[in-house]
Amino acid sequence: MGALEDFLSDLTMGNDQSAETERVLKTARNIEAQSGDLALRMFEIEKTIDSLVFQNQQLALLFRSLYESCLKKELFSKEEFRKIFDQIDLSDGTKDGRISKN
Repeated sequence: MGALEDFLSDLTMGNDQSAETERVLKTARNIEAQSGDLALRMFEIEKTIDSLVFQNQQLALLFRSLYESCLKKELFSKEEFRKIFDQIDLSDGTKDGRISKN
């Protein structure tokens, strides 16, 4: 018997409330099980976020390497790049610094 069950049993000791005690204990067990499931789900979400952050950092490094290499080889200027960047950004109808899924 867990600490919560011991506590609830002590509260009703000597009283004729065994059905109510069982109902409360059942509810407490359900809450305890759900909190364990929630903790596992939160752990999975945190791992997914960590993975996405790492992937984002890798993409930023790749982009920066390509950008710097292209500038160094004079394939385009910063101004030309900015113009192309803005055109692509506006291709979905909104200048918001990202590409839509469309």
